[in-house]
Amino acid sequence: MQMDTKKLKEAQVSSGGVYFRDGAYELTVKTVTYKEGFKGKSVIWEFVVDKASPNPPPADLLKAGESMEFITPNQPGTSASWVLSLEGKGAGSAYSNHKTILTACNGEPIEDEELGDFNNAAVDEKVQALRGVAVRMTTVRKRTSTGGIFTNYKFEPMPSANDEKSIAARRKAIES
Repeated sequence: MQMDTKKLKEAQVSSGGVYFRDGAYELTVKTVTYKEGFKGKSVIWEFVVDKASPNPPPADLLKAGESMEFITPNQPGTSASWVLSLEGKGAGSAYSNHKTILTACNGEPIEDEELGDFNNAAVDEKVQALRGVAVRMTTVRKRTSTGGIFTNYKFEPMPSANDEKSIAARRKAIES
């Protein structure tokens, strides 16, 4: 049986990623990448962790006698990724999350007519318009109707940290 060498030559090595653990973070955008692969279309956000602190478990999540230990968050200086699948189950939520992060990076709401250009500049491999922008992210845990625990991510802008000089310094640190 012959292997399709054309597909082999075009194959990309998976770089994997480190996902966020539970915590409250101050992050710097490292890259935003749009990918089309065998599992469909996705956007991959990669961040550098600047500050991190553990999240105490919300009291309403604990059942009688149940203990949810604190989880050590990703450590400052490390990178972490968030992959948003834009196809299949959950795609609507992924688009919403992507827009939420774009808005947090912008520091204010993005008008619908500007969203396409803003997004394209963010995911353009050469431009990477959001590289160096700081955002806050906190994990928020909720109990599902079936009794499991679901983790959601809340992104917020950090306007005081995103002046041109600060962004340029963070870009330089990322690129070195």
